[in-house]
Amino acid sequence: MANVEMIGSSRLFRAVLEDVHVVAPADCAVLIHGETGTGKKVIAQTINESSPRQQHRFVAVNCAAIPAALLESELFGHCQSCHIPAKATDWVYVQGCLVLMSK
Repeated sequence: MANVEMIGSSRLFRAVLEDVHVVAPADCAVLIHGETGTGKKVIAQTINESSPRQQHRFVAVNCAAIPAALLESELFGHCQSCHIPAKATDWVYVQGCLVLMSK
């Protein structure tokens, strides 16, 4: 993956970059929200590349492109008669990755 570079000097942009540097080393979930085209994916990539998890895969999922009824099974796998993943390897898609799920 290419190195992500951002350019900006406004007070709000600098505050966002400060937040990126605060959350990047933390082992926690991060919610990034904003209007379409505001750079949520770039911020998520920057968090990933600035974190101890940078060696893991970054996966961006456009949730709007997957019907709501199929989203869970696409991400976690499915079993026709149960509510557990069909096979353990289905979890690899999510576990060990930074997953960006956009609307």
